[in-house]
Amino acid sequence: MDGASNYSAFLDSFNHFGFSGTIILKNKMINLKNKKILIIGMGITGESIANYLENKNITFFVLDNKPTKALKNKFTNILLDEIISDKLLSKYDVLFISPGVFIEQNLFKKYQNKIYNDISLFCQVITKNIIAITGTNGKSTVVKMIEHIINKMGKKAIACGNIGLPVLDLLQKKNHYDYYILEISSFQLDLNSSFNKKIAVVLNIEKDHLDRYENFTDYKKSKLSIFKESEHKIINSNIKNSNIKESNKFGTDDEKYNIQGQKFNINDKIINAKSYNKIEQINQLATLAILDVLNFDTKVCNEHFLTFKALNYRMQFIGSYKNSKWFNDSKATNSSATFAALESQPEKIVLIAGGSKKDEDFLSLKSIIKEKCKSLILIGQTAQQIAQVTTGVQLFFAKNLKEAIIIAQDECGGYHNVLFSPASASFDMFKNYQQRGYEFNRLSKDILDL
Repeated sequence: MDGASNYSAFLDSFNHFGFSGTIILKNKMINLKNKKILIIGMGITGESIANYLENKNITFFVLDNKPTKALKNKFTNILLDEIISDKLLSKYDVLFISPGVFIEQNLFKKYQNKIYNDISLFCQVITKNIIAITGTNGKSTVVKMIEHIINKMGKKAIACGNIGLPVLDLLQKKNHYDYYILEISSFQLDLNSSFNKKIAVVLNIEKDHLDRYENFTDYKKSKLSIFKESEHKIINSNIKNSNIKESNKFGTDDEKYNIQGQKFNINDKIINAKSYNKIEQINQLATLAILDVLNFDTKVCNEHFLTFKALNYRMQFIGSYKNSKWFNDSKATNSSATFAALESQPEKIVLIAGGSKKDEDFLSLKSIIKEKCKSLILIGQTAQQIAQVTTGVQLFFAKNLKEAIIIAQDECGGYHNVLFSPASASFDMFKNYQQRGYEFNRLSKDILDL
């Protein structure tokens, strides 16, 4: 039940209460002895919590809106024909909530002293050298960059949290690491933000997840809550009115960590950037800022960007069709990510965009589409919304991704580059952005023989 695609069914069960408002829970020590425990949501995180408790011989119950046959076979204590309600929650002493379960309800505020997540358990065991990173875009890339470079520098680091291995699975492996690089979403921060952090980082805050939050202010508040109980704070200087004291800022020319042309200024140390791509540069700058705070030699660290393998579906080059290059940016699930992708293009391109709705107006894309796009091919629920803010480019509508690729093949003429950057979530046609990205690669290679 992890992820936005799966919390909607739970949301339906909450809506009749008519409650709203962001709840950010304080860190609490968890005593599980002789407690009645309920796990809500059995996606990757929920199952990880269940496995952890089972290995500790702790009894628990499970609530999931669509329990699979495999889940029913594995866990016999699944509550069937139940919905989240005041009556149900009152029966339990401890409530573990998966990240995708909607919590913006006064019903949950009533039970906030009972509510925990996997991060709560993890941070009772691991109490030092946690580097926690959040942001609307770029989290996974920066987390993996830090893991890669620290390991190259002779220390042991592991990427965990909202990427890779669930944190409780990591605990059960009992391996030692010098640093835990924790990717954490706003949903997870809502449940637990006050845990000990060596460094807390906010990469950016853009309009996103407004289908979950009442307004942008609530979303921003959720992101900034990461700075609670942090030894060092790093924040993008583009984030205005954050009121975060004693923070290290990165971004603009007058900050401690900044980009000057093709050079990084890292705490008054000038380092040649290894990439000409603006998106990659800002991710590398944030990474070097973190490594500088950890007292690594950033000039040596910078060399290790050359061996970092970029993550799939983030401006991923998938091949050439004649003289046109094709890029897969399926991870661009909001307009700010697509804006950054378009901004990095040196020449006009063919853009494929569109997907499922999550309360964006796409006005921020109006000028950049006109400047950077030869033509725009739209799919999915948001096609008409994006079309309404588009002027000055050739516009096409496709029924599905396959049809969009065929149109792009014709439109690119064999020399204009093609970018798939949806600016939308994927849930109208796909399970998640990964499945969408995989399908774009597969279809493109089949149709174009890349």
